[in-house]
Amino acid sequence: MRYAKVYVNRNETSSQTVIVAPWEIPLLEFVHPRQDGVVVEGYVDRPEVEYPTDLDSEMERLHTVYRGAPNSKGETVSVVDEIYGAGRLGLRKLEEEIERAKADEAKAQKASRKAAAKNADVEKDPLAA
Repeated sequence: MRYAKVYVNRNETSSQTVIVAPWEIPLLEFVHPRQDGVVVEGYVDRPEVEYPTDLDSEMERLHTVYRGAPNSKGETVSVVDEIYGAGRLGLRKLEEEIERAKADEAKAQKASRKAAAKNADVEKDPLAA
């Protein structure tokens, strides 16, 4: 699985870099809405970790991690429901984001293999480049 390495700027005095699933980035952006609040710094591949297949469990995990945030009226709202929606709609949107993350990972792996092959050709014949 491919994780995102994300710089989270909470405020002027507090920031940190976290490793999260790509579909968590919109949740972080909701929680930290400043322009520079969330910056993707790169990606980390963890091939031993599989993408979630149980959407209900993944949705529950997200609800646990991103419990809630106060809206402009001071009411606590579910961050996950605000971004993905509740019920079946939320599960469908989450599934779409997981599939998008898989596709992005496949593209990155293909580009990496292509670059490695090109570098191998250059090492064999430096004048070929």
